[in-house]
Amino acid sequence: MDRDAVFNQIVAFLAETTSHPRSEFRPGTRLFDGGLKLDSFATVELISRIEEEYDFEFSDEDFIPENFVDLSTVCSLVETYLAAARQNAPG
Repeated sequence: MDRDAVFNQIVAFLAETTSHPRSEFRPGTRLFDGGLKLDSFATVELISRIEEEYDFEFSDEDFIPENFVDLSTVCSLVETYLAAARQNAPG
């Protein structure tokens, strides 16, 4: 799965759980301060949806501010998990 597909899926999740229109979402769109201003419920929902969609669980070490600054950092974190899954796939 390429970066655009991951980005588009995350935007779809956020558009469903927030009042922000899709046109507001860019890679540099901040999730909290000065951006989408996600609350704890929306953040938990986003994390749950990502884990469900991509069939992995974030580790406790992933929950640092640097991984959730903006849409780009979230996409990078998801891509790290997807790349690891491809490397560990049989065949």
